[in-house]
Amino acid sequence: MLLTFAKPLITIIMKNFVLLAFMLLMCKTSFCQKKKEILSEINGYYKTKVQNIAYDKPEKEIWNALYSIVIEKYPEIVRESESKLFIEARKEAGLKRTTALAEIRGEKSFRVVFSITTEVKLLTSVNPVVFSDWTRDTTTDPSLVLNLQVRLCEMLNGPIELSPDLLSRVETYNNSQKKEKSRIIKGRDY
Repeated sequence: MLLTFAKPLITIIMKNFVLLAFMLLMCKTSFCQKKKEILSEINGYYKTKVQNIAYDKPEKEIWNALYSIVIEKYPEIVRESESKLFIEARKEAGLKRTTALAEIRGEKSFRVVFSITTEVKLLTSVNPVVFSDWTRDTTTDPSLVLNLQVRLCEMLNGPIELSPDLLSRVETYNNSQKKEKSRIIKGRDY
């Protein structure tokens, strides 16, 4: 008789356990999604601040700032010309090579144009191991250009402050996190 009551009780407990586990999983997913949403908003905010910005600074000052940020991220200089105001540098890591081209344009009010290309070597044969020549990768991350633009703008015009609304969203999110690695931190996440 005890078994007849125990089976439905166990079934109810198991269903509740599965429901609770599903709810906890959804809660964790929504926190991750919220972090991605906030970081996406921050990137959008930065994009509006630095895209198509004109610098009313001396050409030499812009060149020095541009040169230092490009070399900081891409240490191997491919070609450069201070008189023609461009620099091309690259970073190679294993089977991936990223090349940055930065160019200063304009006469009195200067604009800086960045372009990033990524190349990869593909495995063509396993025995013996043979790789292809460098092949252009079409999946270049657009945040690479944005990071260079933000860094240049901050070097020339000072730090870019987030809007009060965005700062309060970041602060609210960070206060809801228990672990330091889950928080949104300037310099690490944006």
